Amino acid sequence: AVAADSETCSKIGRDILQLGGSAVDGAIATLLCTSIINPQSMGIGGGSIFTIREQSGKVRIINARETVPKAFKTDLLAMCSTTTQPMEAAHWIGVPGDIRGYEQAHKLYGRLPWASLFEPTIKMAREGVPIPYVLSRFLTLLSKEKPESPLRQLFQNEHGELLKEGDIVRFEKLADTLEIIAKHGADALYVGDIAKELVSDIQNAGGTISLEDLRSFRASEFGAWEVTLGDYDMYFPPPPA
Repeated sequence: AVAADSETCSKIGRDILQLGGSAVDGAIATLLCTSIINPQSMGIGGGSIFTIREQSGKVRIINARETVPKAFKTDLLAMCSTTTQPMEAAHWIGVPGDIRGYEQAHKLYGRLPWASLFEPTIKMAREGVPIPYVLSRFLTLLSKEKPESPLRQLFQNEHGELLKEGDIVRFEKLADTLEIIAKHGADALYVGDIAKELVSDIQNAGGTISLEDLRSFRASEFGAWEVTLGDYDMYFPPPPA
């Protein structure tokens, strides 16, 4: 069984399993889909932690959470807002870990070809998906953004109006990026032309991520913490989970 916060993505994970994929294959395909359905919550610019139980019973943790850029501003925490208003600034952007994490998990436990895990999401990104309710609520935060805002442009129609629940949204540029990663592997995001464009965009907006930050990022592996609770043994990742 595959359970995600989207029925569409759960079905994609199920289909991967039915094609002979491993649980990790199904998880990767499902996570990629979720980045399209719920982009306000996750995406390849973020990070993830895998908790994987092997057939032997051993539990392995793969930590691919975001890291702080080496050149972060020393007074960064002083910039935290004291209100509940959302903060938008490039200096809060961390070094993305998701794709490196997917790569590591797939190398260890994948059965299907890497590229095949991307195909359903690439298709969805090009053809478009309906805006779900939760995303539509987050989009109301963009009402104060100028129409020329890059973020708002992703979620507005040809008349400059914000998309609503049920409207179709397409992510064609993201589909292009996913196709490149599917074809050339994780290095395409961390050391290729995409990396250069990503760093340029972030630095131009005031962020501090560098090409060296991307090049040096690696997912880490370690054992799980174990706690006995009644008749059950619980396994979970240590901090930063």
